[in-house]
Amino acid sequence: MKKRSVSLVPAFILATVCGASPGASAGEHAAESARDSRTSDTADATLAQARAAAVEGYRLLDAGRPVEALAKFEEAHGLRGGDKLRFNLGQALAAIPGREADAYREFSLYLQKVPDAPAASAAFSKKALTKLRAKIALVSFSVSPEGAEISLDGQRLPLRQTPEPVPLSPGRHLLRVENAGFAVLEKTLDLLPGQQSQQSLTLAPTVAPSLVVAPSPSVPTPPTAVPAPGPAATIATTPGPQDAPPVASSKPSPLVEKPLLVSPPAEPPGGGTSAQRTAAYVAGGVAVAALGVGGFFGVRAFSKWGEVKSNCPTLHLEACQDRVKGAADQNAAKRASLVADVGVGLGVAAAATAVVLWVRSRPAEADAVPPSPASTDLRSLSWAPSVSPGAAGLALGGAW
Repeated sequence: MKKRSVSLVPAFILATVCGASPGASAGEHAAESARDSRTSDTADATLAQARAAAVEGYRLLDAGRPVEALAKFEEAHGLRGGDKLRFNLGQALAAIPGREADAYREFSLYLQKVPDAPAASAAFSKKALTKLRAKIALVSFSVSPEGAEISLDGQRLPLRQTPEPVPLSPGRHLLRVENAGFAVLEKTLDLLPGQQSQQSLTLAPTVAPSLVVAPSPSVPTPPTAVPAPGPAATIATTPGPQDAPPVASSKPSPLVEKPLLVSPPAEPPGGGTSAQRTAAYVAGGVAVAALGVGGFFGVRAFSKWGEVKSNCPTLHLEACQDRVKGAADQNAAKRASLVADVGVGLGVAAAATAVVLWVRSRPAEADAVPPSPASTDLRSLSWAPSVSPGAAGLALGGAW
C-alpha cells in the first residue's frame, strides 16, 4: 500500500523540475522543451542537476531511506527553487520520525502556493495532512503590542506575528518573545499530540533604572548687610536762605541729622562643604551596592556558563544533550552577564564620583583668614561737623 501511495511521484518530480505539470499533453511538453532549448548552457546544466537530484531522491525514498532522500530533494529545491518540490519534501519528512511537524508545514505550503496542483497530488497532500494532524500540535500566537519577534527553542519563527497556526512536535518547548522597549517574555509550552492551543501574550514595558546624582553645590550669595541697632551717626547742616552769606553766631547752629551706616563684614561662604560631603556618602553607598550586585551576578554567570558547557560542549544548541535546557541556561547566563557588567560599571562610576566629592568637601583651612576683632565688634559709626565762634571741628560717634 505504501508503494502505491508514491507510485505517481516519479512523473510529478520530473514535471516539477522541468516546470510543467504531470498532466501536460505531448504538445505542451514539446513547447516546454523548445523553450528550454533556448536557455543558456548554465541554465541547462542547473536544470539537469536538479532533475537528477530529484530522481535520485525518489529512488532513495522508495528504498526506505527518507533521510537521504530529503537531502536530495533539498538539493533540487536549492537549484531549481519554486514551491512544487514542497510536495516531495513533505513526503520525505513524513517518513522521518520526529519530523511530522515539518512535513505538515511543507504539505500546507504546497497546497497554498500551488493552486493549480494536479488533482492526484492535491488529494495525496490533503490525506497526508489529516494523518499528520493527529501526531502534532497546532499553536497560534497573538502578541501585544505588535512587532514582537517570537522564538521557539532558540529558533525564530519566520513571521513576527503568526496568524496561521504553527505546527509543533509534541513535548516541551521554550517560547521567547522580544520587542524593543519591553521586557523579554519567556514561557514553557507542554504540548500533546492533536492539541490546538492559542497563546495570547502581553509584553510589559521596560522601566529604565534611574540614577540619582546629587547637584553640585553652588556658592551661596552673601547675605545683605542689615544695620545693627545703636545710635546713628548724624551730619549737621545749618538752615537758611541760599543767597544769604553765612553769619557767625555765638550760639551753635541747629543740626539736621543724616544717618551713615556701616555694615559688619559678611561671613566667608563655607556651607557647600557639608552638602558635598553628604553627596559623597550617597555616591559611596551606591558604589558599594552596585559592586555587590555586579559581583553576585558575575558569579552566577560563571556558574550558568559552566552548566551550558557541560550540556553543550560546543556551546551550540545543535550539540546540546537537552536542547530546551541548553537554551534556557544560555539565556540565563547572558542575563546574568549583562547585569554583572552594568553593576560593576555603575559601581566604578559611583565610587569615582564619591572620591571627587569627598576631596572637594575638605575645608580650605590654609586659605581661611580669621577676622580681626575690630571688624567683628564694630557695630555702627557716625560723624558730624561742629561750628562755633572761633572754632570748627568734626565729631565722631558710634557703638563698639
